[in-house]
Amino acid sequence: MLVGFEEEAVQFRDLVRDVLAKECSVERLRADLKGAQRSRERWSRLAEVGLLAATIPEEFGGLGLDGGIMAPIAEEIGYAALPEPVVETICVVVPLVTQYASAADKERWLPAIAAGEVIATVQLEDMPAAVFGEFADIALVEHGGVLHIAELKANDRVPVPSEDLGTSLAVLRSFGSRLNGSTEPVAEAKARGAASAAAVLNGISLRLLDFSVEYALGREQFGVPIGSFQAVKHMLAEVYAAIESARPSAWAAAKAFASGDQDAALSARVAKLAANRAGALASQYALQVHGGIGFTWEHHLHIWMKRSKAYETRWGSTRDLRRWLGAVAMDSDDLVETFGPT
Repeated sequence: MLVGFEEEAVQFRDLVRDVLAKECSVERLRADLKGAQRSRERWSRLAEVGLLAATIPEEFGGLGLDGGIMAPIAEEIGYAALPEPVVETICVVVPLVTQYASAADKERWLPAIAAGEVIATVQLEDMPAAVFGEFADIALVEHGGVLHIAELKANDRVPVPSEDLGTSLAVLRSFGSRLNGSTEPVAEAKARGAASAAAVLNGISLRLLDFSVEYALGREQFGVPIGSFQAVKHMLAEVYAAIESARPSAWAAAKAFASGDQDAALSARVAKLAANRAGALASQYALQVHGGIGFTWEHHLHIWMKRSKAYETRWGSTRDLRRWLGAVAMDSDDLVETFGPT
Protein backbone atom coordinates (compact mmCIF):
# COMPACT_ATOMS: atom_id res chain seq x y z
CA MET A 1 0.00 0.00 0.00
CA LEU A 2 1.44 3.36 -1.05
CA VAL A 3 0.41 5.73 1.72
CA GLY A 4 0.48 9.41 0.76
CA PHE A 5 0.79 8.92 -3.02
CA GLU A 6 -1.69 10.23 -5.55
CA GLU A 7 -3.62 7.83 -7.75
CA GLU A 8 -1.51 8.94 -10.71
CA ALA A 9 1.63 7.69 -8.98
CA VAL A 10 0.05 4.34 -8.17
CA GLN A 11 -1.13 3.86 -11.76
CA PHE A 12 2.28 4.77 -13.15
CA ARG A 13 3.92 2.36 -10.70
CA ASP A 14 1.59 -0.42 -11.86
CA LEU A 15 2.41 0.30 -15.51
CA VAL A 16 6.15 0.10 -14.83
CA ARG A 17 5.64 -3.11 -12.83
CA ASP A 18 3.88 -4.78 -15.76
CA VAL A 19 6.61 -3.74 -18.21
CA LEU A 20 9.43 -4.88 -15.94
CA ALA A 21 7.75 -8.24 -15.35
CA LYS A 22 8.02 -8.86 -19.10
CA GLU A 23 11.41 -7.28 -19.69
CA CYS A 24 13.19 -8.79 -16.66
CA SER A 25 12.31 -12.46 -16.78
CA VAL A 26 14.75 -14.77 -14.97
CA GLU A 27 15.83 -16.14 -18.35
CA ARG A 28 16.78 -12.68 -19.64
CA LEU A 29 18.52 -11.77 -16.41
CA ARG A 30 20.56 -14.98 -16.53
CA ALA A 31 21.52 -14.20 -20.12
CA ASP A 32 22.92 -10.89 -18.84
CA LEU A 33 24.86 -12.75 -16.16
CA LYS A 34 26.45 -14.95 -18.80
CA GLY A 35 27.80 -11.90 -20.57
CA ALA A 36 25.29 -11.83 -23.41
CA GLN A 37 25.59 -8.84 -25.71
CA ARG A 38 23.56 -6.04 -24.18
CA SER A 39 21.13 -4.28 -26.46
CA ARG A 40 19.20 -1.05 -26.09
CA GLU A 41 15.90 -2.80 -26.66
CA ARG A 42 14.94 -2.81 -22.99
CA TRP A 43 16.06 0.80 -22.53
CA SER A 44 13.95 1.83 -25.51
CA ARG A 45 10.97 -0.03 -24.08
CA LEU A 46 11.29 1.86 -20.81
CA ALA A 47 11.36 5.11 -22.78
CA GLU A 48 8.20 4.11 -24.66
CA VAL A 49 6.17 3.85 -21.45
CA GLY A 50 7.47 7.25 -20.28
CA LEU A 51 9.68 6.03 -17.45
CA LEU A 52 12.82 7.83 -18.61
CA ALA A 53 10.87 11.04 -19.20
CA ALA A 54 8.94 10.94 -15.92
CA THR A 55 10.64 13.75 -14.00
CA ILE A 56 12.12 15.68 -16.93
CA PRO A 57 10.44 19.09 -17.39
CA GLU A 58 7.89 19.26 -20.20
CA GLU A 59 9.89 21.94 -22.00
CA PHE A 60 12.58 19.32 -22.60
CA GLY A 61 10.25 16.58 -23.79
CA GLY A 62 9.51 15.07 -20.38
CA LEU A 63 6.34 14.39 -18.43
CA GLY A 64 7.15 16.85 -15.65
CA LEU A 65 5.95 14.55 -12.86
CA ASP A 66 6.67 15.12 -9.18
CA GLY A 67 10.02 13.57 -8.24
CA GLY A 68 8.40 11.82 -5.29
CA ILE A 69 6.87 9.36 -7.74
CA MET A 70 10.28 7.76 -8.22
CA ALA A 71 10.30 6.07 -4.79
CA PRO A 72 7.69 3.40 -5.66
CA ILE A 73 9.16 3.17 -9.17
CA ALA A 74 12.63 2.50 -7.75
CA GLU A 75 11.13 -0.26 -5.60
CA GLU A 76 9.82 -1.95 -8.75
CA ILE A 77 13.24 -1.61 -10.37
CA GLY A 78 14.79 -3.41 -7.41
CA TYR A 79 12.05 -6.03 -7.30
CA ALA A 80 12.64 -6.84 -10.97
CA ALA A 81 16.48 -6.68 -10.67
CA LEU A 82 16.63 -4.38 -13.70
CA PRO A 83 20.32 -4.18 -14.73
CA GLU A 84 20.17 -0.84 -16.54
CA PRO A 85 20.97 2.39 -14.61
CA VAL A 86 17.48 3.87 -14.61
CA VAL A 87 17.85 5.06 -11.03
CA GLU A 88 21.21 6.75 -11.69
CA THR A 89 19.79 8.36 -14.83
CA ILE A 90 16.44 9.58 -13.52
CA CYS A 91 17.04 10.09 -9.80
CA VAL A 92 20.53 11.62 -9.91
CA VAL A 93 21.58 12.78 -13.39
CA VAL A 94 18.26 14.30 -14.51
CA PRO A 95 17.57 16.49 -11.43
CA LEU A 96 21.17 17.68 -11.24
CA VAL A 97 21.37 18.53 -14.94
CA THR A 98 17.97 20.25 -14.68
CA GLN A 99 19.07 22.35 -11.73
CA TYR A 100 22.75 23.07 -12.38
CA ALA A 101 23.65 22.55 -16.06
CA SER A 102 23.94 25.26 -18.68
CA ALA A 103 21.04 25.93 -21.00
CA ALA A 104 22.95 24.29 -23.85
CA ASP A 105 23.60 21.10 -21.88
CA LYS A 106 19.99 20.90 -20.75
CA GLU A 107 18.79 21.27 -24.33
CA ARG A 108 21.25 18.67 -25.53
CA TRP A 109 20.87 15.93 -22.94
CA LEU A 110 17.44 16.05 -21.31
CA PRO A 111 15.38 15.46 -24.49
CA ALA A 112 17.77 12.67 -25.50
CA ILE A 113 17.35 10.96 -22.13
CA ALA A 114 13.56 11.29 -22.32
CA ALA A 115 13.55 9.67 -25.77
CA GLY A 116 15.71 6.76 -24.63
CA GLU A 117 18.59 7.80 -26.89
CA VAL A 118 21.03 8.32 -24.02
CA ILE A 119 22.01 6.16 -21.05
CA ALA A 120 23.51 8.11 -18.16
CA THR A 121 25.40 7.12 -15.03
CA VAL A 122 27.39 8.64 -12.16
CA GLN A 123 30.97 8.33 -10.88
CA LEU A 124 31.99 10.05 -7.66
CA GLU A 125 35.42 10.13 -6.09
CA ASP A 126 34.32 7.89 -3.21
CA MET A 127 32.55 5.59 -5.72
CA PRO A 128 35.35 5.23 -8.28
CA ALA A 129 33.48 2.87 -10.62
CA ALA A 130 30.30 3.78 -12.48
CA VAL A 131 27.31 1.46 -12.66
CA PHE A 132 26.78 0.46 -16.30
CA GLY A 133 29.74 2.68 -17.16
CA GLU A 134 30.80 0.21 -19.83
CA PHE A 135 27.69 0.99 -21.87
CA ALA A 136 26.61 4.50 -20.79
CA ASP A 137 26.68 7.46 -23.18
CA ILE A 138 27.19 10.23 -20.64
CA ALA A 139 28.09 10.46 -16.97
CA LEU A 140 28.28 12.94 -14.15
CA VAL A 141 31.88 12.54 -13.01
CA GLU A 142 33.33 14.10 -9.89
CA HIS A 143 36.82 15.50 -10.38
CA GLY A 144 38.54 17.90 -8.06
CA GLY A 145 35.48 18.11 -5.83
CA VAL A 146 33.10 19.30 -8.55
CA LEU A 147 30.85 17.49 -11.03
CA HIS A 148 31.48 17.37 -14.78
CA ILE A 149 29.29 16.18 -17.65
CA ALA A 150 31.31 13.68 -19.64
CA GLU A 151 30.33 12.42 -23.07
CA LEU A 152 31.81 8.93 -23.10
CA LYS A 153 33.73 7.24 -25.88
CA ALA A 154 35.02 3.67 -26.08
CA ASN A 155 38.47 4.47 -24.73
CA ASP A 156 37.08 6.50 -21.81
CA ARG A 157 36.10 3.43 -19.77
CA VAL A 158 37.91 0.59 -18.09
CA PRO A 159 35.67 -2.36 -17.09
CA VAL A 160 36.25 -3.66 -13.55
CA PRO A 161 34.90 -6.75 -11.75
CA SER A 162 31.60 -6.48 -9.87
CA GLU A 163 30.21 -8.61 -7.07
CA ASP A 164 26.86 -8.21 -8.83
CA LEU A 165 27.36 -9.93 -12.17
CA GLY A 166 24.08 -8.52 -13.48
CA THR A 167 25.35 -4.94 -13.30
CA SER A 168 28.61 -4.07 -15.02
CA LEU A 169 31.05 -1.52 -13.59
CA ALA A 170 33.65 0.62 -15.29
CA VAL A 171 36.11 3.30 -14.25
CA LEU A 172 35.55 6.41 -16.35
CA ARG A 173 38.56 8.43 -17.49
CA SER A 174 36.77 11.37 -19.10
CA PHE A 175 35.67 14.48 -17.22
CA GLY A 176 34.11 16.75 -19.83
CA SER A 177 32.81 20.20 -18.97
CA ARG A 178 31.92 21.44 -15.50
CA LEU A 179 28.32 21.03 -14.42
CA ASN A 180 28.74 23.74 -11.83
CA GLY A 181 31.73 25.38 -10.19
CA SER A 182 30.67 24.65 -6.59
CA THR A 183 30.74 21.51 -4.44
CA GLU A 184 26.98 21.71 -3.82
CA PRO A 185 26.02 19.40 -6.72
CA VAL A 186 28.35 16.68 -5.38
CA ALA A 187 26.69 16.73 -1.95
CA GLU A 188 23.26 16.67 -3.57
CA ALA A 189 24.25 13.79 -5.85
CA LYS A 190 25.30 11.73 -2.82
CA ALA A 191 22.06 12.46 -0.99
CA ARG A 192 19.82 11.80 -3.99
CA GLY A 193 21.73 8.61 -4.70
CA ALA A 194 21.23 7.43 -1.12
CA ALA A 195 17.48 8.10 -1.26
CA SER A 196 16.95 6.29 -4.55
CA ALA A 197 19.25 3.40 -3.59
CA ALA A 198 17.18 2.93 -0.43
CA ALA A 199 14.01 2.47 -2.47
CA VAL A 200 15.74 0.06 -4.87
CA LEU A 201 17.09 -1.98 -1.97
CA ASN A 202 13.63 -2.16 -0.41
CA GLY A 203 12.30 -3.58 -3.67
CA ILE A 204 15.07 -6.19 -3.73
CA SER A 205 14.24 -7.14 -0.14
CA LEU A 206 10.58 -7.55 -1.02
CA ARG A 207 11.50 -9.95 -3.82
CA LEU A 208 13.74 -11.97 -1.51
CA LEU A 209 10.92 -12.17 1.01
CA ASP A 210 8.47 -13.33 -1.67
CA PHE A 211 10.91 -16.03 -2.78
CA SER A 212 11.30 -17.18 0.82
CA VAL A 213 7.56 -17.29 1.54
CA GLU A 214 6.89 -19.19 -1.69
CA TYR A 215 9.59 -21.74 -0.89
CA ALA A 216 8.50 -22.11 2.75
CA LEU A 217 4.94 -22.90 1.66
CA GLY A 218 6.00 -25.47 -0.93
CA ARG A 219 8.94 -27.22 0.75
CA GLU A 220 7.88 -30.01 3.12
CA GLN A 221 9.66 -31.73 5.98
CA PHE A 222 8.09 -34.33 8.25
CA GLY A 223 5.00 -34.20 6.06
CA VAL A 224 4.27 -30.48 6.57
CA PRO A 225 5.43 -27.23 4.89
CA ILE A 226 8.50 -25.74 6.56
CA GLY A 227 6.57 -22.49 6.71
CA SER A 228 4.51 -24.01 9.52
CA PHE A 229 7.59 -24.19 11.75
CA GLN A 230 7.73 -21.42 14.32
CA ALA A 231 11.40 -20.60 13.67
CA VAL A 232 10.73 -20.04 9.96
CA LYS A 233 7.64 -17.95 10.70
CA HIS A 234 9.65 -15.72 13.02
CA MET A 235 12.40 -15.17 10.46
CA LEU A 236 9.95 -14.19 7.73
CA ALA A 237 7.97 -11.96 10.08
CA GLU A 238 11.16 -10.19 11.15
CA VAL A 239 12.10 -9.50 7.53
CA TYR A 240 8.60 -8.24 6.73
CA ALA A 241 8.67 -5.86 9.71
CA ALA A 242 12.09 -4.51 8.71
CA ILE A 243 11.02 -3.88 5.12
CA GLU A 244 7.73 -2.22 6.05
CA SER A 245 9.62 0.02 8.46
CA ALA A 246 12.15 1.00 5.78
CA ARG A 247 9.78 1.70 2.88
CA PRO A 248 8.06 4.82 4.32
CA SER A 249 11.49 6.33 5.03
CA ALA A 250 12.44 6.01 1.35
CA TRP A 251 9.09 7.45 0.27
CA ALA A 252 9.56 10.39 2.66
CA ALA A 253 13.08 11.04 1.35
CA ALA A 254 11.87 11.16 -2.26
CA LYS A 255 9.07 13.53 -1.32
CA ALA A 256 11.52 15.70 0.64
CA PHE A 257 13.65 16.24 -2.46
CA ALA A 258 10.57 16.88 -4.59
CA SER A 259 9.35 19.58 -2.19
CA GLY A 260 12.75 21.16 -1.63
CA ASP A 261 12.81 20.24 2.06
CA GLN A 262 16.02 21.46 3.72
CA ASP A 263 16.26 18.16 5.61
CA ALA A 264 16.10 16.03 2.45
CA ALA A 265 19.73 14.91 2.78
CA LEU A 266 19.12 13.77 6.35
CA SER A 267 15.97 11.90 5.29
CA ALA A 268 17.95 10.20 2.53
CA ARG A 269 20.59 8.83 4.92
CA VAL A 270 17.97 7.63 7.41
CA ALA A 271 16.16 5.84 4.57
CA LYS A 272 19.35 4.21 3.28
CA LEU A 273 20.35 3.01 6.75
CA ALA A 274 16.91 1.43 7.28
CA ALA A 275 17.03 -0.17 3.83
CA ASN A 276 20.53 -1.56 4.49
CA ARG A 277 19.29 -3.28 7.63
CA ALA A 278 16.25 -4.75 5.90
CA GLY A 279 18.36 -5.87 2.93
CA ALA A 280 20.93 -7.63 5.09
CA LEU A 281 18.19 -9.40 7.04
CA ALA A 282 16.28 -10.39 3.90
CA SER A 283 19.40 -11.90 2.32
CA GLN A 284 20.46 -13.75 5.47
CA TYR A 285 17.08 -15.31 6.15
CA ALA A 286 16.32 -16.05 2.49
CA LEU A 287 19.46 -18.16 2.38
CA GLN A 288 18.53 -19.94 5.61
CA VAL A 289 14.96 -20.66 4.52
CA HIS A 290 16.07 -22.07 1.17
CA GLY A 291 18.65 -24.30 2.82
CA GLY A 292 21.09 -26.23 0.62
CA ILE A 293 19.49 -25.26 -2.68
CA GLY A 294 19.87 -21.60 -1.75
CA PHE A 295 23.66 -21.97 -1.77
CA THR A 296 23.77 -23.11 -5.39
CA TRP A 297 24.53 -20.52 -8.06
CA GLU A 298 21.96 -22.18 -10.30
CA HIS A 299 19.14 -20.95 -8.07
CA HIS A 300 17.81 -17.55 -9.14
CA LEU A 301 17.84 -16.35 -5.52
CA HIS A 302 21.45 -15.25 -6.06
CA ILE A 303 20.54 -12.69 -8.71
CA TRP A 304 18.76 -10.65 -6.05
CA MET A 305 21.09 -11.50 -3.18
CA LYS A 306 24.15 -10.24 -5.04
CA ARG A 307 22.27 -7.10 -6.10
CA SER A 308 21.26 -6.56 -2.47
CA LYS A 309 24.83 -6.89 -1.23
CA ALA A 310 26.02 -4.43 -3.88
CA TYR A 311 23.41 -1.84 -2.83
CA GLU A 312 24.22 -2.22 0.85
CA THR A 313 27.52 -0.45 0.23
CA ARG A 314 26.59 1.64 -2.80
CA TRP A 315 25.58 5.23 -1.90
CA GLY A 316 26.38 4.71 1.77
CA SER A 317 27.44 1.69 3.81
CA THR A 318 25.83 0.96 7.16
CA ARG A 319 29.05 1.85 8.98
CA ASP A 320 29.49 5.21 7.28
CA LEU A 321 25.83 6.14 7.60
CA ARG A 322 25.85 5.43 11.32
CA ARG A 323 28.92 7.61 11.76
CA TRP A 324 27.36 10.41 9.73
CA LEU A 325 24.00 10.30 11.53
CA GLY A 326 25.73 10.01 14.90
CA ALA A 327 27.67 13.17 14.18
CA VAL A 328 24.46 14.95 13.19
CA ALA A 329 22.65 13.75 16.32
CA MET A 330 25.49 15.06 18.48
CA ASP A 331 25.52 18.36 16.56
CA SER A 332 29.14 17.80 15.63
CA ASP A 333 30.96 19.81 12.98
CA ASP A 334 33.19 16.83 12.29
CA LEU A 335 30.80 15.12 9.86
CA VAL A 336 31.83 12.05 7.94
CA GLU A 337 33.87 13.23 4.97
CA THR A 338 32.23 10.63 2.75
CA PHE A 339 28.98 12.54 2.68
CA GLY A 340 29.81 16.18 3.13
CA PRO A 341 27.41 18.77 4.60
CA THR A 342 23.75 18.13 5.31
